[in-house]
Amino acid sequence: MAGCPGRREALRLPRPCGTPSAVCGDCHKAIYEEWRRSGHAQAFTREEFHVATRQHQAEDCLRCHVPVSYDALDSATVREKCRDEGVNCESCHLRGDAYVARKRFTSYADHKIVEEPGIAASEFCGKCHRAIYKEWSEATPAPKDRKSCQECHMPTTWRRTVSGSPWHVLHAKVECRRHGFGVVPPKPGAPNVTLEITIETATPKAVIGTATVTNVAAQHSLPSGEFGFRELAIVAALVDRYGVASAKQVTRFVAQKRTVLPYRKPQVVPLQFESVAEDVEALEVQLVRSSYSGVEAVIEKVRIPLRSMRGEAATVVTEK
Repeated sequence: MAGCPGRREALRLPRPCGTPSAVCGDCHKAIYEEWRRSGHAQAFTREEFHVATRQHQAEDCLRCHVPVSYDALDSATVREKCRDEGVNCESCHLRGDAYVARKRFTSYADHKIVEEPGIAASEFCGKCHRAIYKEWSEATPAPKDRKSCQECHMPTTWRRTVSGSPWHVLHAKVECRRHGFGVVPPKPGAPNVTLEITIETATPKAVIGTATVTNVAAQHSLPSGEFGFRELAIVAALVDRYGVASAKQVTRFVAQKRTVLPYRKPQVVPLQFESVAEDVEALEVQLVRSSYSGVEAVIEKVRIPLRSMRGEAATVVTEK
């Protein structure tokens, strides 16, 4: 919380039965708003979690979805209040009667602060995200390319950690991390996933080729996560001049089915259409990301004109 002497006695943080995250948001407004829109905030309320746990009857799942605090995870202690907040502020930052931070940025606060550098390490995330942490641990990128969970999913920003209190001016801007915990957008010119299409045959009778998709950035498999439903799909279609498909082929990569994209291991998908309508103009291939709630994004889309190829082989590599 921000340094605000008049409120120090009134706040008495942390609260004995749990501090609502909105209280943290009174001072840490920007961080609170990022968390509020994140998957962590929906860890308990998301419909797919309701279904997977038989309306929260699978109590072992609650240990990570509504934890009291990080240091209580091994005891399987479950938070009784503020459950709708899922993985809230205190889940990660509460330690006894204090709140931890990677670094103590100020000596002026409404609560006790303890430095804990380990909160910025992948091992911290791995205590709940065990399967994906194991994959990350076993990946073998060059040492200079090794990234922590936080580097990818909590990108750095330059701001005041206190932004809601009128006392925020007493706090200097520092380099800290965002709290959205979301899907990592690709950097310009450096995609997370590459898609290469090779056409071997394109005749009035058949279109045959391959789609090669490679996870070049995530140092774990894609799609990731042992909980919920996440999917990547290669959707290939023969389309006419209006984009209407006459034939379609879908190949799915699903974490729960263990059909995934490992780190830097190209996956080759055969493309084969043996019935080609007369009005087919092009082959369209899309890489689509979806989840329990439906299609989230078209990551890449490639269109290859077919009428002009006259049967020659061609290779098309997507450009970012």
